[in-house]
Amino acid sequence: MLYGVCPGAAMQEFVPMDATDIEILAALQADGRMTNRDLGQLVNLSEAACSRRVSDLVRTGTIRRFTAEINPDAVGLGLRVCLLVRMKATSDDELDAFEKAVQLTPTIVRCHKLLGEIDYLMLVVAKDLTEFDKIYKEHVLQLPGVDRTTSLAALSNVKVGLQLPTQMMKT
Repeated sequence: MLYGVCPGAAMQEFVPMDATDIEILAALQADGRMTNRDLGQLVNLSEAACSRRVSDLVRTGTIRRFTAEINPDAVGLGLRVCLLVRMKATSDDELDAFEKAVQLTPTIVRCHKLLGEIDYLMLVVAKDLTEFDKIYKEHVLQLPGVDRTTSLAALSNVKVGLQLPTQMMKT
């Protein structure tokens, strides 16, 4: 089984869905606070049937969680830096120690294990470059097993979101 730092990054078995499940997923991606009544009307199900479907999608892990997407600029975390991380060694113990340390670092908001020359891609948020420099020195460089990093600061967001393309989902 593959594993990664991001919750749910591990490969999961395909969960069969029908067209109604996919409609529900599309609607909830657009508005996760939609009531079962409104959702049921949208997909032509009763409120109770819709509630059961959503519960099943949560139980099977198809829906990981319901959350709010916060605008980082609005809360003073407008600097986003992508870090490419290359590890010194790649034993399971060393990678596990690195991944556990990443989980405990709140300013690292995303981390993906990669194939190829670079081992990890991380997204770090900060107030400004001064704060990022402090995070980099006090946290990133202290992560176990790091050999080298490359920092790439985002100038602007071209596309941001977590919505998956429902038209490509299997039934």
